[in-house]
Amino acid sequence: ERVLFRSDARVYGTEADEIWFSVLRGAKRSIERFHPQTANRDFSDRAILCYSDAASVIASETPLASVENLDHLEGKEIVILGDGAQQPNRRVTDGAVLIDPPASKVVLGLPFESLVQPMRLELQMQDGTAQGRRMIGNRLTLRLDNSGGGEAADDLESGRWEQIEYRTPEDAMDASPPLFTGDKDIILETRHSDSIDAAVRHTEPLPFTLVAMILKVDVYGN
Repeated sequence: ERVLFRSDARVYGTEADEIWFSVLRGAKRSIERFHPQTANRDFSDRAILCYSDAASVIASETPLASVENLDHLEGKEIVILGDGAQQPNRRVTDGAVLIDPPASKVVLGLPFESLVQPMRLELQMQDGTAQGRRMIGNRLTLRLDNSGGGEAADDLESGRWEQIEYRTPEDAMDASPPLFTGDKDIILETRHSDSIDAAVRHTEPLPFTLVAMILKVDVYGN
């Protein structure tokens, strides 16, 4: 579906200035804004993190088994955050969607993909450039800030995406792991190639700030 951001405006808000958009999705136009918590990079309440498009943030005193009044998302597959934990993607039918397990705080909206792939590496060797030589990327270190979700691969075409793992033995099994700040080492399933085209993508309804990509590479040939 074609999405166009036709105009935007910055207006005064009580907590911080707010960013509003006029968005055209297919044949439907909507007025949306950045959630203040998201715009302020406030990660204190994970249950209402808003990192999806055309999103609704819903709070209830009792756990909700379903959410209604979602006509603006009718027929679309959406991402769901229930009490801070990501749930399986579901499709909105008759303006409603199932919440399983039930949750008191629900954030749901349209997913979007964030993708980064740096330019091809130029490595200065003792006997000249690495361009044109065979090489293989063994390990990728991702430096992250308050992040969850995400995948990495040796290149976009291989389809060998490796999930970034966050859960540790200290984390409670009945709760999602906390947002992570630090370095994550990923062992890549890769092949010898004439270039290194490592990529990182993110589609989950969670914050993801990539500070640096550090790649360990072996280079062969003269």
